Amino acid sequence: MIENFKPSLTALLHSEGGNDDDPQDHGGRTSRGVTQREYDAWRVEQHLGRLDVWQAPQEDIEAIYHMEYWNPWCDLLPLGTDYMFFDMCVNSGPHEAIVLGQRALGVTADGRVGPLTRQAIRLADRNLSFPVIPRRRSSSIEACTSPGSSKAGSTAIRKSTAPPS
Repeated sequence: MIENFKPSLTALLHSEGGNDDDPQDHGGRTSRGVTQREYDAWRVEQHLGRLDVWQAPQEDIEAIYHMEYWNPWCDLLPLGTDYMFFDMCVNSGPHEAIVLGQRALGVTADGRVGPLTRQAIRLADRNLSFPVIPRRRSSSIEACTSPGSSKAGSTAIRKSTAPPS
């Protein structure tokens, strides 16, 4: 759902944190979850010069998340599930998120969102949720089940997406 991108991004950015340059982190220099390497590549595609990711305008960070991780799939998904899928795209990679989503839908898990996967999404139970999500993400998911709301959303979505204790 397109109106859920902003609240989903807010929750994701909260969990991703700010600037980091931990030598033990294989991602290297990172700001708001975007690595310097990814930011450099995105700026080249946009015909822009190099810029330290720590100095990246918020608009750039939002554009990267929208173009690379939200689009084109999250708008097809029910509220709440869209955030879970977005989070999986960011933290596991889009291909892995697609494969997990296809398994949840009961279609061939080939990593391609083609007509059969899109049809399964349209026909799926609106309370469909991805079966495996990190425990630390459950509060963020709850916050994203209602567009424009900073409070927890629909009880049905929360119950269907909460990982077992």
